[in-house]
Amino acid sequence: MGLASSSLTIVQPLHSLPSLLAIRDLRAAVLAARKRNAQRDEPQALLAVDPLAALRALRLASAPVWAPARSPESLPELVATLGSPAIMRLLDVPSVDVDRTSGIRALWLHSIATACAAEQLARRSGAARPEQAYFRGLLRDLGPWLQQLGIHHDGARPDWSSDDLVRLWRLPLRAEDSAPTGPGPASDGTPQSAQHPIDPLAWVRLAPEELVDAADLLATLAGFEHPTAPGPAMPADASLDEVIEELRRDVDARLARVGLNVELVRAPRQVPEDERTLFAGNVETNLTDLVARLLDCREAPSYSAAATLGTAAALRFLDFDRAFMVTWNPACRRVWVRAKSDLTELGLVRRGVRPTDRENDTLAEAQRTGEARMLVRGDPRDGLCGAIAADRALVVPVRTTQRLPSFLVVDRAATARLLDVPKDGANARVLAGFMSVLIEILELRLRRSRAERNGTIAGLTGLANRRVGIFTLEHALASAKRTQRPLCVMMIDLDEFKSLNDTYGHLVGDHALRVTSSVLRRTVRSSDLVCRYGGEEFLVILPETEAEDATILATRLFTAVAEAGKAHGLPITCSIGLSSLRTEDSLDGLVGRADSALYASKSRGRNRFSADTE
Repeated sequence: MGLASSSLTIVQPLHSLPSLLAIRDLRAAVLAARKRNAQRDEPQALLAVDPLAALRALRLASAPVWAPARSPESLPELVATLGSPAIMRLLDVPSVDVDRTSGIRALWLHSIATACAAEQLARRSGAARPEQAYFRGLLRDLGPWLQQLGIHHDGARPDWSSDDLVRLWRLPLRAEDSAPTGPGPASDGTPQSAQHPIDPLAWVRLAPEELVDAADLLATLAGFEHPTAPGPAMPADASLDEVIEELRRDVDARLARVGLNVELVRAPRQVPEDERTLFAGNVETNLTDLVARLLDCREAPSYSAAATLGTAAALRFLDFDRAFMVTWNPACRRVWVRAKSDLTELGLVRRGVRPTDRENDTLAEAQRTGEARMLVRGDPRDGLCGAIAADRALVVPVRTTQRLPSFLVVDRAATARLLDVPKDGANARVLAGFMSVLIEILELRLRRSRAERNGTIAGLTGLANRRVGIFTLEHALASAKRTQRPLCVMMIDLDEFKSLNDTYGHLVGDHALRVTSSVLRRTVRSSDLVCRYGGEEFLVILPETEAEDATILATRLFTAVAEAGKAHGLPITCSIGLSSLRTEDSLDGLVGRADSALYASKSRGRNRFSADTE
């Protein structure tokens, strides 16, 4: 069976048993141990004895959608990459019956023993970091694991290899890391057991790539055999016995940390069904709370806030493991992941993702019908599912009338639970509808804000317009007369502005206005107001400013404007007229005297200021 025609077993090989700790009798033992004594580093301790959960965690941490980062090479790095909340969600899966789990249990013990042996050999030899060796040993038997899961799922062995899954899932493993192991002939015809030296002191001198092979053999010699392969016959050796006993103690210690032991794992037993979760905080679908929460959050301040609110609600109220907000460009057939909620702090990659042909068709169908559709990973290329490391995901349209329609994508990749298209699709559709409303409310608010801004701001310069300037001056004048505080006003006009426009063109003239506005804005105080009074004229209102201080500021202003003109290679200068408030002044009188002072500056040669003050 090729990857292009992947079946459900290939697409979701872990869905029938996403975690070894989900086996009912083992789960009961772990729950009992947690009730007696909770461990502070519990997520990592549980991952250390659960190869299937570690495999899913590695896949999620290695997804191409994340901003470039080094793939985790040990369990501590994996927990640090995803974070404890994501690991807890990943481990918290529904329990399953113990039927047909004998082979899985035996392989489980072999994997833990291989990991412990690899850690032990790495510590003695220094050939690899012990925690890295443990991780590679734990995932050593990927091939046999997938075979056992096929048997557990439908009683048949899959006709595809672990190498297919390594490539399809983009796991950061080499082919030899995931190759099936067990006794068998070597390429030169010698028994596999004879390929490794018996002396453990020789094993510790192995190269890093051989270390896990040696650990695999040591695990078998310690009695933790593959379920279908007898252990190799080995001669008695005192030093070997010592290493084997140490390995058995390590395996016992690893299991004891989570409330298990070797005999408990080996012997299946029936226990009452217990649907308690491994971790507190597990949620069930609750549309009532979802609607109430979103109604309380109608005032999202930005698009990113609305997207984050919606994707977080998918986890909190709808029992999805992850949620993504994406935009799709049908013309170039690319998708951009804009926001996500998955309980991790991983950043999103900024480049677009190229969906597969089948995924593009699914997006188009969802846009056309307005209903939820299933995205399926069945193509060797990455596509959208490959980018987010999901085998199946629901896609729901959020806003489809724009040039770049947006969608909500949700999955249960962390817990490997199957999606129910009618039920989960309907719930996700309710959430997408609310997200659409949130975005529409935000757009209305932004349009209103822009309209208000356009009514008060001069578009070219970004300064307040004349209407705002006059309104502000009226209030400043009334306040100054009431409190007997000083008030000054400046009228500023660009020199020879018509000549500049005629010589250099109106675009350069506009640039001169922007340069002057920038100089005025950054030179005055935050309590002062600069407005564009007309064409090339500006009004500056200086509350609580004495005439003497205003003259100093006027000098700084016309000097700064001239220097900015030189910096831009333009003949920009300005003339300034200054007036200070008198007892009998009205608004027209105060502005009129500033205007008269301005014309005095013009008649005296420009690029200067004149004052009409007491």
